[in-house]
Amino acid sequence: MKADVIPLVLGALVFFSSLISLKLGLSVAIIEILLGTAAGWSLQASLIAGTALSTASLAVVYSVLVETGLSKTAIGKLRMASTGTDRAH
Repeated sequence: MKADVIPLVLGALVFFSSLISLKLGLSVAIIEILLGTAAGWSLQASLIAGTALSTASLAVVYSVLVETGLSKTAIGKLRMASTGTDRAH
């Protein structure tokens, strides 16, 4: 049962971090780290989780933009630049 709870908690952390990030205009990683420490995780654990979740999110955004061809559109280029994945251009 505990193995089912961990992904649920991490998923909720990502979801609420995204909502707060959009509302405040801050990086999702910063929100994830703050929520992790507020949830009782150590600062080191929160830093690792925040970094890992943000890295995974960037990989997904990059993959979707490239695979769908959106990376060549104006909005796709803007999105890639805003996530720091615009290294090749």
